Amino acid sequence: MKKSLILVLVFLATMFVIAGCELEEMAETPAVSTPAPTPAPQPAPVVMSLSSLELTNKITAEWKTSDKVFAITDPAGRGIGCAKCHDGYGFSMFKTFDPAVAGAPAYAPKHATGIDCQACHTGQGKELMESGSVKLLFMDQPLQAGKSAMCLSCHNSNRNPKDLAAQFKAGTLTQMTYPHYGMQGAVYTGKGGMEIPGVTLPSSPMHSQIQCSNCHMPTTEEGYKSHSFKADVEKIDKTCGTCHTGITSFDHKGFRSEMNYMLGKLKKATMAKAGASDLTYGSGRFTFHDAKGAAIDMKMIPFEAYVGAYNWRLIALDGSLGIHNPQYSKAIVKETYKFVTGEELK
Repeated sequence: MKKSLILVLVFLATMFVIAGCELEEMAETPAVSTPAPTPAPQPAPVVMSLSSLELTNKITAEWKTSDKVFAITDPAGRGIGCAKCHDGYGFSMFKTFDPAVAGAPAYAPKHATGIDCQACHTGQGKELMESGSVKLLFMDQPLQAGKSAMCLSCHNSNRNPKDLAAQFKAGTLTQMTYPHYGMQGAVYTGKGGMEIPGVTLPSSPMHSQIQCSNCHMPTTEEGYKSHSFKADVEKIDKTCGTCHTGITSFDHKGFRSEMNYMLGKLKKATMAKAGASDLTYGSGRFTFHDAKGAAIDMKMIPFEAYVGAYNWRLIALDGSLGIHNPQYSKAIVKETYKFVTGEELK
């Protein structure tokens, strides 16, 4: 009897000890929590492999191969109105010499300069890249363009086609003004062509999200932005190829070839509408010529022919044959042809 009682007591004591150990273990075990979501993978940071001096030398060497290096003395010497884009100093310091500002000093630089480091990275250029906002003559509100604002401040056609069309119709236009050289922004935005009555033109949504530097300043293997400013087919995999997989040519799916064909048809139709044998441009204006080569009085030129000439030049000379905005470029050529001829472009 005593032996049985002792065994029971030993058993109970053992159970208390085991239970106590389990409680201690449970108290020490942390509560189960929901794991944090795995962060999205981030692109590997670009590691600069060059010293500051090496970087400067490489960028300078590339810049020397571009057309930015040249000091264009003729237009730059005509005053701040031209120098603000044709001269590096005039561009960076435009706000100082802006004739629209009361009391602004006259622009009188000691020498002409190219579009150099100072032009883009100080003064107005720096402000444009930081604000991302640029005013364009053919848009009612400033365009929010990121760092492309600096490029678009000059590469924009420098014209308001709505005003030109209204003046032509009113008989107050003194010359058939054309889109100024460097009209890329007018095509890129899909807003800089001469409007066709009753027609709303489409615009490529993806291309409008691309920064100028994406295609004209691709990142090099050393980790810096190229400064040749050229859309180079040898680097097409880093530019167009980031979206158009496997692309090997700027004439993707024959787009540029098709644009060349359509532009040729539009120019021919425009000359026929004006009764002209030739169409030339220079000194800021279009000139239609008769069979003997003589200039045709602009009062004899129908409005449709002026629209045809304006939109033809806009796309033909933007430097990309419409790649800056494929949908807009193809549509404006087709719709302008229809406006000029009354027929579909085939």
